[in-house]
Amino acid sequence: MPTTFEALFIVLLAIAPGWVAVQTWDRGTTWAKPAGQLGELLHALTFSTIIQLLISPFTIWWLYPYWGRISHEPVRLAAWLALVVLVVPLFGGALVSKASDALYQGRLKGQLRWPERWLRWLWPTAYPSAWDAFFADNIPDGRFLTITFKDGSRVCGPYAGSATFAKTSPQERGLYLESEWLLDDAGYPFEVLPGSAGILIHDFLNIQHIRIQEPS
Repeated sequence: MPTTFEALFIVLLAIAPGWVAVQTWDRGTTWAKPAGQLGELLHALTFSTIIQLLISPFTIWWLYPYWGRISHEPVRLAAWLALVVLVVPLFGGALVSKASDALYQGRLKGQLRWPERWLRWLWPTAYPSAWDAFFADNIPDGRFLTITFKDGSRVCGPYAGSATFAKTSPQERGLYLESEWLLDDAGYPFEVLPGSAGILIHDFLNIQHIRIQEPS
């Protein structure tokens, strides 16, 4: 029977590495993932298992020769714990968050089609809102967006250009378009507003709807 200390140590190794990795990934990804306490625990256990498997060759090489007297090697044990509980989960969580962001948002689209499909199948994403899904799935790319506000006023511009961007969860949602276009009586853009330096929309809640149009 393991002692109380050994039992706590086992629980720590079973949960802590995965919890650190999940928290790092959660804070690094563009949108907030919908997961409750049970989901967090399952993710932590899954990531902990993966981390332990990945680091097992190092564990065998580093600790196995001292297994019978590991309590007399505190520095060696502390170094292994720091690597397993902090270093690998932090770097691994950050790396996964960047990779999932790049794949989900289509930054590598056309270069990594199969990995993107596999990632979506293995780790399906439920976006927090329609706004997040709209921009994360690149729906407006290259199209004109006509934003109508609650007071009836409208602005229009193409979702294109290196400076154009949209902020999604967990950040405060907003939108910047590089240029503003004039609308004709039918509501279609026909030319750039003279002297336009773009449109910044920071009040997401004031938007009534967005019209998406193909360029012509």
